[in-house]
Amino acid sequence: MQQPGPGSINCEPGWYLSAREQEGEQESTPLLLPPAPLGDRALNHASSGVSFGFSVFNLMNAIMGSGILGLSYAMANTGIIGFSILLLIVASLASYSVFLLLSMCIQTAVTSYEDLGLFAFGSPGKVIVGSTIIIQNIGESTG
Repeated sequence: MQQPGPGSINCEPGWYLSAREQEGEQESTPLLLPPAPLGDRALNHASSGVSFGFSVFNLMNAIMGSGILGLSYAMANTGIIGFSILLLIVASLASYSVFLLLSMCIQTAVTSYEDLGLFAFGSPGKVIVGSTIIIQNIGESTG
């Protein structure tokens, strides 16, 4: 089977084109060099990394951080019944969107938002997804 060229889209399940994996490109040097030894104070053990639980906690903290502040304002303006209905609607929409993302990831074996946009909508999808991620990050850090 002939491999597609750069910029073309193959719709076979499990195939994707990543910006990091262009055809014929091999990275000869690592992006980060290992740290220089500290002499006698050098640590003799490798970093154990971060646990999965801590990663989930950090992600939840980042997602809920600024959003949790607006909940009291929304509840004060809509009342308990209206707030509860709105909260259930938003929770069900969020759950459904995660379901769609995960099913697309399973079907295509793609693991990044930009590549999902590329696989689903082509090059414009990848640009739109990348742009929305940048806008969201700027808004989160300045707002």
